Amino acid sequence: MNVAILSDIHANFDALSAVVAELTRRRPDRIYHLGDLAGYNAQPEECVRWAMANAAAGVSGNHDAVACGRATGRNFHAAARKAALWSRDRISPEARDYLTRLPVQRFIEGGALLVHGAPSEPGRYVDSIDHAAQELSTLFASVATGPIFLRAPLTSSRNDFVSTAPV
Repeated sequence: MNVAILSDIHANFDALSAVVAELTRRRPDRIYHLGDLAGYNAQPEECVRWAMANAAAGVSGNHDAVACGRATGRNFHAAARKAALWSRDRISPEARDYLTRLPVQRFIEGGALLVHGAPSEPGRYVDSIDHAAQELSTLFASVATGPIFLRAPLTSSRNDFVSTAPV
C-alpha cells in the first residue's frame, strides 16, 4: 500500500497545494496527517477543510488543540500562541469540530502509530537523537509480535520519496 503522511501544514495552503500536486502525481492509496493543520499562516480553514475531505485519518497537533479550544497554548512562545489563537478566531464551527475530534494518537493499518509529538507523551517534542532513540526503543518493546516497519524506498535519488519536512 502506498501511503502519504503529511505534518505541520500550519495553515499554509499555498505550500499544501504544492504537496497536493505531488500527491496527485504519485497517487497514494491513503493520506494521513500528523496534525498542526492550524497556526502560523493565514489559511487555517482551507487546510482543515482539505484534511477533512482528503485524509483517511489524522491526529491532533499542539497548534490544533489551541485553535479548537482544547488547550490554551500557555507553553507556546508568544508568536506561536498568537498565531494559534488567530487561527481559532478564523475557523468555522465545522473545522473546529473536526480539530476537536482528532485524537492525540491513532493506530492505522499494519499497526503503525500516528502521533504529533513523542509517542510516550504526545504533547512533548522529540528534540534530540537520544530522545528519539528512547521513544523508538519504547515502541519496539511494546509490540508483542515484534516491531512493524512501514517500508519506503531509501536510495540516493531524491525522486524516490516525498520530503517529510514541515511546509
